[in-house]
Amino acid sequence: MDAYCCLRIPYKQAKPTFREDLSKVIDSFPGPWLGIGDFNEITNTKDKKGGRAFASSSNGLAAVIHEKGLVGLGFIGNPFTWSNKRNLQANIRERIDRGLANMAWCLLFPNATVKHLPAHQSDHNPILLNTREINPPNPKSFKFMACWTRDNSSHYIVEHAWKIKAFGAPPFKLCQKIRNTRLALRTWNQNHFDNIQTKIKILSEALDQTQKEDPSASNLEREKNLQCNLDEELKREESLWQDRSRYKRILEGDLNTKFFHLTTIIKRHRNAIDFIKDGEGTWITGTNQVERCFNNHFEQTFSTCKPTFPPDFENLLTHSIFEADNLLMCAIPTDSEIEKALNHMGSHKAPGPDEMTSLFFKTYRKITSFDVKESVKNFFITGHILKEQNHTLIALIPKQDNPVSILASRLQAVLHQLVSPLQAAFVPKRLINDNSIIVQELWHTMRKKKGKNGLMAIKIDMEKAYDKMEWSFILNVLKNFGFDQKWIGWVEQCISTATFSTLINGAPHGLFPSSRDLRQGDPISPFLFILGYPFMKGHD
Repeated sequence: MDAYCCLRIPYKQAKPTFREDLSKVIDSFPGPWLGIGDFNEITNTKDKKGGRAFASSSNGLAAVIHEKGLVGLGFIGNPFTWSNKRNLQANIRERIDRGLANMAWCLLFPNATVKHLPAHQSDHNPILLNTREINPPNPKSFKFMACWTRDNSSHYIVEHAWKIKAFGAPPFKLCQKIRNTRLALRTWNQNHFDNIQTKIKILSEALDQTQKEDPSASNLEREKNLQCNLDEELKREESLWQDRSRYKRILEGDLNTKFFHLTTIIKRHRNAIDFIKDGEGTWITGTNQVERCFNNHFEQTFSTCKPTFPPDFENLLTHSIFEADNLLMCAIPTDSEIEKALNHMGSHKAPGPDEMTSLFFKTYRKITSFDVKESVKNFFITGHILKEQNHTLIALIPKQDNPVSILASRLQAVLHQLVSPLQAAFVPKRLINDNSIIVQELWHTMRKKKGKNGLMAIKIDMEKAYDKMEWSFILNVLKNFGFDQKWIGWVEQCISTATFSTLINGAPHGLFPSSRDLRQGDPISPFLFILGYPFMKGHD
């Protein structure tokens, strides 16, 4: 392993020479390589505050990083490492000190972090490299892996576990069967997949020994079998790391195990939460303290402000849902409707707290479909949902997910009757791009308009729009639109029985309820928000 300490001369004329020298240094070390220190150059607009605007055309360091496949180690603490120490508008701060490493080094030190320390009698902040984990690792949790579906024995494991007797109503039975299957798959994985690298090593050595021997008929047959087995193990290993990296956009071809491995490391490194600054500006460390800080924040955010409604609130809305609409929306879903909802869910989307992706239910549908359908129908018949089935993990890294549920797809079908013709988002046969075109035309008109009377545009945004949506308000809106009480009850169950845990460094922490909010990623949330938003001004 080679480490390269950098202190670049701060002159423009030295930049090209420095980049050439840096490229040569990187190329001269074929193994693990780390560069750390003062590169005296920023890589993007976030690395600078004050002074002249950042010009991407002059960004040579970013080009070297891209060309050589280097990975930035990120940072903890102050976002800048240098200051010109001047006052007010003359002050300039930049992040010009950093750590860069190649793939081989990142694979050796997947938990490495760089911390920016306070500057003392210098215009630079010292940076500290730590190659060990700051917090102890979380216990290894169960995750359903797509690579398991390649193994035929997984069907036997799932079928055997699913047949274990379960008691209670359909939702209880489904949860018990999922728990039994998770336990069986975890044990099977430990015996079958955890030693995959050992298997690859044994098969590689056996293949090498066979190829050294005389090419007899038996040896050629043995070589063929060893190659097939080795190929299968290598594909399993690649699929395993692809699952962990959640990286989908890559062409088929040579094995990409190292790529997926590195992608996983980079993702974990970028998403890791070792420190957090609280509302008072104090840095919080330690898993328990960070958990408490997050949970306090979300409990406060999701707590109702107990809104009141004006006497004429119902006059703001007109009954737009009729008896025929309610009959369709309140019908018990058919098997085909449930199958359609499942098929529309992304197979590799991040799972819920049970860690079972929709791929599990699709792959083993002959085994699981009856219990899944009975549990779904039970909700529509009884109007109740288990809190266990409605538990939510709050991911602290933004992600997108838009599955099609039965309630959401039914509501979408009548949405055009309820919202303004100018509202395009999520409404069938309306394109949200139309709004962009209209805005461009309006802006063009405003710029060209002459005379004393001008035009003005106002951009309105809402802070935490989903998080601050009151349940009593949205249920009142549904009632006054004319939705059947049964439908409103279903919606109330879905939004009000949810419990939350905060996902910190891959593990759930805490458990708390909420008394308001529409959950991000819930397929029905955007539709409910669209229905309620136009009347929120009257409500406030």
